[in-house]
Amino acid sequence: VVVCDPWVSLADAKTEYSIDILQWESLSKADGLVVAVAHQCFLDLELDELLTKLHPSGVFVDVKSMFSELEISNAGYEVWRL
Repeated sequence: VVVCDPWVSLADAKTEYSIDILQWESLSKADGLVVAVAHQCFLDLELDELLTKLHPSGVFVDVKSMFSELEISNAGYEVWRL
């Protein structure tokens, strides 16, 4: 599991949860992408830019239903929303 959250304290994440927080630019392609928070920095990204982090036929989990389900599925990805 890889976590990217620009609002989280890197030290706190390491101390409290034993996880490292990565910068968006350093994320590699994944089988799934979970967008769980409505941070403006994620909303400011073009959907195409978000999808570049997914392998073909990957799963896009949109917890806050912030992105177009139709656009994501038309791009060839599976979409899960709450």
